[in-house]
Formats: sequence, C-alpha cells, structure tokens
Amino acid sequence: MDPTDDVRVTASLLGHHDPARGRVVVHPTPASSSPTAFAYDLLAALDRPVTRLEAEHLTGVVRPWQAVAVWMVTDQVTDLIVLRADRLSGGTWNHLIGLCQQTGTRLMLVCHTRQIPASLGAVLTGIEHHVLTDLAQALAPHEPAHPPRVRAQPQSGRQDTDQLPDLPAAGVAHFRAEAYRRLDAVSFARVDAAYQHGQQAACDWLSRPAPDETWTGTEHVQLFLTGLVPDSPTRAHTLARLRGAQAGFLEHGLLLDVPPARDLMDVLSGPGLNALPVSPDALQRIRTGVAHPMVAAGVATALFTGISPQGMSYATLAAHRPDLVALRLAWRPQMTKMVPKLIKQTAPTVSTWAVFHVPVAARPLLRAAASFAIQQQPAATRPRLFEPPAATNKRIQAAADHCQIALPVQPPTLEATWQIRVTCTQIDAPPVHTVASHPEGQPPISRVLGQPSRPAFTSRNHAKPTANDHAHDRWHGRRPLTADTAASVLHLIHDHLGAIAPRDRHRRPEGRSWLLIRRQLACYPHDPDGNLTALAPHPDVLYALSLTERPAPNVPERTLVRHEDH
Repeated sequence: MDPTDDVRVTASLLGHHDPARGRVVVHPTPASSSPTAFAYDLLAALDRPVTRLEAEHLTGVVRPWQAVAVWMVTDQVTDLIVLRADRLSGGTWNHLIGLCQQTGTRLMLVCHTRQIPASLGAVLTGIEHHVLTDLAQALAPHEPAHPPRVRAQPQSGRQDTDQLPDLPAAGVAHFRAEAYRRLDAVSFARVDAAYQHGQQAACDWLSRPAPDETWTGTEHVQLFLTGLVPDSPTRAHTLARLRGAQAGFLEHGLLLDVPPARDLMDVLSGPGLNALPVSPDALQRIRTGVAHPMVAAGVATALFTGISPQGMSYATLAAHRPDLVALRLAWRPQMTKMVPKLIKQTAPTVSTWAVFHVPVAARPLLRAAASFAIQQQPAATRPRLFEPPAATNKRIQAAADHCQIALPVQPPTLEATWQIRVTCTQIDAPPVHTVASHPEGQPPISRVLGQPSRPAFTSRNHAKPTANDHAHDRWHGRRPLTADTAASVLHLIHDHLGAIAPRDRHRRPEGRSWLLIRRQLACYPHDPDGNLTALAPHPDVLYALSLTERPAPNVPERTLVRHEDH
C-alpha cells in the first residue's frame, strides 16, 4: 500500500524493472482499466510490440493474455509488479491472479490508496496474500538472490568463413585423397578441417547409447546430419562435413548415402545450404519486433530450415519431442504425369519425414509457439505448431521484414530439402571403428540404424512415376559405394589391418576382386621388387577413413572412370 501516493515509491519501483533478472514492472495506461488494455500493457512491459497486434492477429480478449503467459514463461519472469493496481477493474485482477498461478510468478499489486477498494478486495477472498506498507519489506521477496541470468548464446564453432576452393565431385571413397592431390597445402588444410570435423562428430554420435524414441533409423540420421551443418558458412563446407560424416559411418559398418555433390552445391536446399543461422542479433530482433508466439517461431524456423513457412504449416505437436530438439515435417510425393524436374527425380517416391535439428537458440521460441498452440486448440488431438490465420506465409514474411531479418531468398518446399534423400544401410562386415560398450547391454546407436524405413503415412504411399528410376546414378563411369561393395571393402580393410594370411581371409564371391578394382576401391600393390602382392584396399579408401597419414601421391587412373558419386 502507498497511502500517500509518494512519487518516490513509484520511481523506486519502476527502477526495479529488470527483465534480465526475471522482474517486470508494469505501469497501466491511464484512463484504461479493461483486461484487454492491461494485457497490451503487459506485452509492452515484456518488450513485445503492441503496434503489431492487429497485423499478427493477436487481438480479442483471450489471445493477448495467452501470449502474455507464454512470453512470461519463455522469458523466465519470476516477479511481476503492477503499479496503480487500485485503478484496475476486478476482472483485470482476476486475470492477473490466474496468470501468475499459471506461470508460477510472484505478484505485487501496488495500490496508491489508504485501503484496498472494496470491489477489488472481494477478488482476494480465498487467495493467500499479505498487505504491506513498508517498501523495503514489500520488495524483499522480489529481490533476486542470484546475479542477472546470462542467456547462453549458441557458439557457431566456425573459424573458417571464407569460400573454400572448388571441391572434388568424388564420393566418400576418394573425396579426401583427390582434395589432397588437387589442392595446395593451405587450401587442403581448410577442407580437411571441415572433413575431420564431420568424421569425428559422426564417430562420437554413433558410439552413444541408442535413444528411446521410436523413430526410424533414417530420422535419427537426419537429425544428426542437420545438427552437423547449421553453422556451415558455405555449401562447400557442408559438402566437406558430410563427406567426413560418411567416412565416420563407414568406419562403424554403415553406408550413409547423401545427395551427389553437384546437387548439394547447386540444386537442393536445407540446413547448411540455403538456411541461415539464428544469430543473437536475429533473436533480439524477433523478441522486440514480434508479439505473436507462433509468428516469432515461424520467423526463426524459416531461418534454420531454409524452407517456406507454407512447408511448415502442417507441423503437429504429436510428431515432436517435448523438448523440441527436432522438427519433423511430413512430406508426401505428388502424383504427376508430367516429366518431372531434377528435384522431383531425386526425391523419395513414398511419403517420408523431413527432420530438422532445432538450434538451441531457437528452441525457446518453438516451445512458446507449442504452448500457445495448446492453449489455442485445447480440443485438438493433434494441435498444429503453426496455425493459420496467424502463422501464414504473408504474416511471417511481414514480421521478418518488420524485424529487418532477411529470410532465405525464394525458399522452396520440403521437396527440395537434401535430408529427405539421405539413406543409411547396415553393412554386412566388421566395422573398422571399435564401438564402446554401454551399461546393461544397451546397444550404441550405430546398431539400431540402417533398418528398413517405414513410411510416414500408409495412405497415398504409391510409387510415383519418374523419368529415370536410377536418377541417383546419372553419370557413366565409377559408381557410388553400395552395401555390397562397401561390405567387401570393409572385409578387405579388416584383413589388411589384421595382417591375415591370404588362406584365412574373407571369401569373396567369384569376380568380386575385379569389381572392386574396376570401381577403384581395391588394387594389387607392387612390392619393392615390382612384383604384384595380395589384393589390398585402395589407398584412397584407407585415407578416407584416416587409416593412413597421406594418400598415394600418384595413383594410376583408369580411363573413362571419372564420376560424380555419393
């Protein structure tokens, strides 16, 4: 209570406004006591733009209060102090009490009168409260016991942001060696840093215990790969990281197929290609420039996915983990009799999931949108994360323009995302990399990958006609690794590293040795006297798996076998 309406009390309380410490002070708009008007005052105190409410479809009596509750939880507001509370209506007090019970926030209602007005005092019936007249005593529970929270900003981890030199179009078996032979030492070191980053990250991830989610193996792989490349400064860095990840998977007995180099560099979209990082500056612009939780999450999602908001419109909360580490969007192929374009040729022929890793910085915004969606659609069995008419292409783009955030230029739909083309297959061969054991016999994640992928939906899963059923194999010459050839190579590497006698080595089917030689995956090396020795893995393959310090400087090239592979 401030019975004398002391200006020093008001000034002192306003000075305690510090959202970074979780403390918000609200001064109501004069001559306005309605609950809706005060909800706008709360949004303004939370640094949300009240001038955007109409544009973002955040009007009415209920939605502004729902947005306030969501943002208070997102901003971790622990104390809410309301000045001139004696001038508010009983309905506003009821809304405030319900708001703080919902969010777990301490509430201080400051009445600048000698006693609480009777109409307002009736609201407090049955509510535990204390009436205080000493300012210091009133502020004591609201004083933070800890220093201001420092919101951890995501570390990009990228030191090399300049464009890499032209990279080899070769697949994982020869990519690193060809880069070594083609580039100078400085340029190769930059490429190899990205390659080894991907390889080590893959080995670390594959050695972890298998997760509890009932996703298919490919969805787990998509989540890992999209989390590997969001901070890639260029498409070339992304290609180098993915090649390194392929090597790491191969070490663990898994064949990871990603789109060809040409498609990654020029055609496809998604994280690490056309997507943009959710930077601290972008987060602050969204925080102060967008009031609607769904629209704010839509702007952030358009940045880190690289796809249009329309492609996110059918994201449902039932398809996501509670912590929103991953964003799963259903993709269905379209039936067409027209000759498909390149993107359609290489897209999956059945319905599948497109999985995006959600950057740490963007997760609070998506959790806010999820909480708002549940409040907006309490009766829906599968509430949508981005519900029209608020989260539409037009409104999200307008919000981004208002925040002066440039979204990806002409963002495509899910059909153009590279991760829906990823496949992972178990190889029937001993892995090169030793997998750590886990307690209680829990297998590492590498042992649950490569299983047949179940479609996202059973209906409409008809194979769509394509102009080329072998679109992934569009070039003549050396072909990509297959599960068959990869198994033979791993057996060969296992025999080679173990110095196993020829009579005890893995028996390969008739003609397999020639197949490996023809595809430049194996060779017959010469001894110092020039005599042919036993079949050995190609030096490029050993170098790709980091089993040798450097590749052979001069490897005889078979004519007409240059090929852009996976």
